[in-house]
Amino acid sequence: MIDMKKVFDIPIPCEAEVEKYLEQWKQHKEYELGDRILEKIFSENKGNKDVATVKVKVIVLNALYTTQIYAVSRVAEHICNQQNLDDLLAEGKTEAIDRIKKVPFGNGKPRTLYSFATKYCYFHNPSAYPIYDNNVDSALWYFKDELKMSNHRKASKERS
Repeated sequence: MIDMKKVFDIPIPCEAEVEKYLEQWKQHKEYELGDRILEKIFSENKGNKDVATVKVKVIVLNALYTTQIYAVSRVAEHICNQQNLDDLLAEGKTEAIDRIKKVPFGNGKPRTLYSFATKYCYFHNPSAYPIYDNNVDSALWYFKDELKMSNHRKASKERS
């Protein structure tokens, strides 16, 4: 059997590798400070009914994670309009992501903000919601394609 770790020189995911990269993340002061800022804002402002408070969370998350949200007011209003969102976030329900990700725009067509929604939910409840973005997507497809760690196929492009 071929040792894929030696062939690709990329470590196979395991707890020790995760801990190693978490430690590297903590050493990167700019990213670590950004996360602390977001943790503070989200922990001190758990509710999602006041549009001004939600807009602050959207703006800061957008700035620090470069989520490319251009209509922050519309996104904040959309979040505030979601019934029982605070309960869903506290319970770690995936329905919270589903509700946040589809933002209606003027043309009647919703835009899917999946990556943003996972980050927003993560900062409300980090133990329940993993962040999903292009970096995560690339890593997962690498392990799937190169290391044959899964037989999943790419779905139609819905996420942005």
